[in-house]
Amino acid sequence: MSMAAGSWKACRTRDVKLLVAYGGVVHTGLMLLALTALDRKGIESVLLYLVACAVANAGLFLVLTAVERATGKTDLASFEGLFRRAPAAAVSAAVLLDS
Repeated sequence: MSMAAGSWKACRTRDVKLLVAYGGVVHTGLMLLALTALDRKGIESVLLYLVACAVANAGLFLVLTAVERATGKTDLASFEGLFRRAPAAAVSAAVLLDS
């Protein structure tokens, strides 16, 4: 249920920070699904996934905060032309979003 609700809310928002937060809700649903296996591999997988998501989200929020400070906004439109304005932030965001 959390996966469907998070996905629905993410599709309807224009605020990038909320988009990442709703993505976290979806990731939590995936982790809960893996825990239903109730075996060692499932628990290990969830712990690894949890660490990877935490690192990626922390880095992504750093980039989002930097863009917010530069533009004063957190909507999707504030990320237009980010590579021209701040190539390092754009590449960082792309790598973190890909993980």
